[in-house]
Amino acid sequence: MTLAFLLAIAQVAWATGELTGKFSVSATKQVQFSQGNLQYIGSADTPYWKFADHQWDYIGADQGGSTASNVDRDLFGWATSGYNHGATSYQPYSTNTAYSNYYAYGNASYNLYDQTGKADWGYNAISNGGNTENSGWRTLTGAEWLYLFDNHTKGWATVNGVGGYVIRPDGVSTAVSSSYTDSEWATEEAAGSVFLPAAGDRDGITVAHVAPNESYGHYWSSSPWAENGAYAVNFKSGVLNPQNAHYRNYGFSVRLVKDVTVYFAAGSGGDGWNISPATPYEGQTVEVSYTGVHKVKNVTVKGKSVVTAAPTANVLTYTGSAQELISAGTATCGTLVYSLTSGSGYSTSIPTATDAGTYTVYYKVDGDSEYTGTGEQSVNVTIAKAAATLSLENTTPLSFTSSQASGTTYYPSHQATFTGGTLTATSANTDNCTVDVNQFSHTIIVTRINNAAFSNTQITVSVTPDDNHTAPDDVTFYVSAAVYSKTFNYDGEHRQTFTAPATGWYTLEAYGAQGGNCGTNNGGKGGYATIKYQLTKDQTLYIYVGEQGHSNDGTTGGSGGWNGGGKGGNGCKWNDIYYDGVAGGGGASHIATIETGSISGNNLQTSGTNAVTGLLLVAGGGGGAGHGTSKAGAGGGYTGEAGQNTNSTLLSSWNNGNNSCGQAGNNGFEASGSAEGSGGGGGGFIGGSANQSTSGANQDYGGSGGRSWGEVTYGKGYSTKTGGATEGGDGKVVITYYGTTYPVSGN
Repeated sequence: MTLAFLLAIAQVAWATGELTGKFSVSATKQVQFSQGNLQYIGSADTPYWKFADHQWDYIGADQGGSTASNVDRDLFGWATSGYNHGATSYQPYSTNTAYSNYYAYGNASYNLYDQTGKADWGYNAISNGGNTENSGWRTLTGAEWLYLFDNHTKGWATVNGVGGYVIRPDGVSTAVSSSYTDSEWATEEAAGSVFLPAAGDRDGITVAHVAPNESYGHYWSSSPWAENGAYAVNFKSGVLNPQNAHYRNYGFSVRLVKDVTVYFAAGSGGDGWNISPATPYEGQTVEVSYTGVHKVKNVTVKGKSVVTAAPTANVLTYTGSAQELISAGTATCGTLVYSLTSGSGYSTSIPTATDAGTYTVYYKVDGDSEYTGTGEQSVNVTIAKAAATLSLENTTPLSFTSSQASGTTYYPSHQATFTGGTLTATSANTDNCTVDVNQFSHTIIVTRINNAAFSNTQITVSVTPDDNHTAPDDVTFYVSAAVYSKTFNYDGEHRQTFTAPATGWYTLEAYGAQGGNCGTNNGGKGGYATIKYQLTKDQTLYIYVGEQGHSNDGTTGGSGGWNGGGKGGNGCKWNDIYYDGVAGGGGASHIATIETGSISGNNLQTSGTNAVTGLLLVAGGGGGAGHGTSKAGAGGGYTGEAGQNTNSTLLSSWNNGNNSCGQAGNNGFEASGSAEGSGGGGGGFIGGSANQSTSGANQDYGGSGGRSWGEVTYGKGYSTKTGGATEGGDGKVVITYYGTTYPVSGN
């Protein structure tokens, strides 16, 4: 397409609505005026916009006195195009008197053509102006109105009886007459002249300054002024102000224009043509300027590339694999290409991505020698995060037994299955237990911290999601524990040890062993003793658990139980009858911080009744049983219980002096009630006594019980009970965690 052809197009009349005259409104721009003032026909069943049938037509006072939407109007508040572009009062029938309601796009500084352009009345479909939205009609700027009046012949005149201003087109300088009939004006109009009728003005619902009274003309520009106003043309007979500021709420006339597509204007210098844009497409506005001698220039016009259907974002969720981000668009006159990088990297391939996130896909139409191509556009696409998953093989509560001390680790069957992140676990009370995760086996590992009893400490298993996932719901289970306690039973003739799992107070309990049984007679029960003692973590206690005294073997008296029990006496032959021996005393049970060895002699004492350093607790053993109605004494208490003979006579003393071992019973001798011998004394801090007589009747005594003892200088809450080892048999020691302080609240 050549420039000559473009110029030919410029001479053809527009589709409808514009006059033939061309008017320069700047050094480089021409416009053509509409055939008449803009009118809003609100009285129609379907309201519409139109240009007045004649240049002198106006509605006048008929539009005053009403706020109704069904009134015909041609005096409009500023920016009242009817589109909801952001102003509070945007309808053509708006009569609100607050200027701030008439801001284009809701901003005091915007022109009518800023943003979408919808604040300009020319954006409307005008019934006799092409009847198509955004077809090129617009409102002159304030600067353009000023240029128009400053650079054209103009004057006040009456046309068909209506006063107003006549403006001559470019190149016409004929003076304006004072009046024209309708037929005379037809000639002027054909020559390109424009007439702006003095159609009055409106303030709220009051219309003023229209014939037959003094007539004023006010015409809006598209340019704002300060916060409250906009520029407008003002005139009356003998007065012209082409650029005056008025409140935006006033109702003024609107006269629209269209830009001339191709025109010549003085260049900025140099002998040559300037064409903008340099490579126009068919139908695009081309500006041509030249300097010097008239020349002819051929202009190649490319076909316009158009995106007929924009690519659309796909709805995506993370899968771990690459996914296409968009559904392809379509285009004419060129090839649609895509990229994830603005300005580079374009290809026809649909862009893909794997990770969750928001991506910008850029697209454009590639042009060539025949097509223009298009500018870069974009669409945002989001790959949503997938939901991580978490489950446990089971959520059965865990329970540490009394024998599982602090530091005990529980490897439960609470194995997790999860996706989308890192497995974590937390304890609601780390003073009770801690929790860890084996990241290889995905097993939850719980470690006991508190030796005291606790219940229902919540363990929360979670997944910390990675960048591509959202967190799943947590899974919980509960952990409880019995108070830590350890029991030591007699397990042979050797000492045992206890290592404190944590620093704190512990309840120490000792049960002395029962004396040996003899026939149907039972040995005396061992004593019971308890004390609370503070231990440090990893401190060792040495445990000696007493053995029950042994029964006789025929005429041979039973041996004393391990750890201090005295031997039972042997029987003898009297009156040709062999009498059985009696039972040995029960061993004591004791606890120490040193290795005292098993009870032997007075090895638990230093002198008198002073205990060796490190001895903490002793529970005396019971006396060995004798025959007949004799009775063995129980282990102590603060003293052991004395044994009795068949006449219920007590031994004169329950103790074996300062010895910790129980006293051995006398052997039988030839006397009534004395042939069986006497039971052995029980071991203890002080051992129990046994009958030592070797003459006289009724000397077959049961053994006495040994004495219990507790270290009360540093220990707390010592108590003892004679015969308190009610279960009988061998003795035992029980050590139970008490707490971090003494006394523990409530104890």
